[in-house]
Amino acid sequence: MRKILLAALCLATLGCDKSNDFFLSVNQDPVISIFYKGNEIDSFVDSIKIGNPLYFEYNIQDEENLSLLPSDTTVGVNFQFGRNSFHIHGDTEGFFNVELFTFDSFNVRSAVPFSLRVFRNLKPICVLNSSSLGEKTVEVDLSSSYDKDKRFGGSIVMYEFDFNGYIFESTSSKVRHVFATNGQKRIRARVKDNNNEWSNWEEKYVQVN
Repeated sequence: MRKILLAALCLATLGCDKSNDFFLSVNQDPVISIFYKGNEIDSFVDSIKIGNPLYFEYNIQDEENLSLLPSDTTVGVNFQFGRNSFHIHGDTEGFFNVELFTFDSFNVRSAVPFSLRVFRNLKPICVLNSSSLGEKTVEVDLSSSYDKDKRFGGSIVMYEFDFNGYIFESTSSKVRHVFATNGQKRIRARVKDNNNEWSNWEEKYVQVN
């Protein structure tokens, strides 16, 4: 409002044909500052898991009371705005490019681009380690297994073991098995995440004495 009043006072000394140029010359362009995890960003490229929103803070420097808006409200991401913060929800799997922008009464526009990959779940990874303890006993350790979307709340909740055809599930990542005979034995294992999705089977052969 202050810049409009100032412009109106000064305009009295100018010709009407130069009014548009004068208003633009005294206009203060809006500036968007967006913060993610405490760090200011000028663009954002990342993945987002459906059901796990990303949170941001923002500030707009301008003498007018401007709002932050998405450039496309039909994409597979949903922006929800608060007074000085917003969060992004993923609605549909895919890759999406959208800008958050604002513009003042002179249609001067400021924007920050967002490139987002929206996914539903990433399969966990099974890491199989084993050691022979003697007396036909083998210990299998899956504790190095991990869920690729851990930072979005993913976790390993179940382990499945296959000792030469003897298959069972366990909530423990480390188990021991005693074979009935000596010789080369096949061991397989896989892990399940909290989205009820199993990893691929991992296998190896061990010599039992």
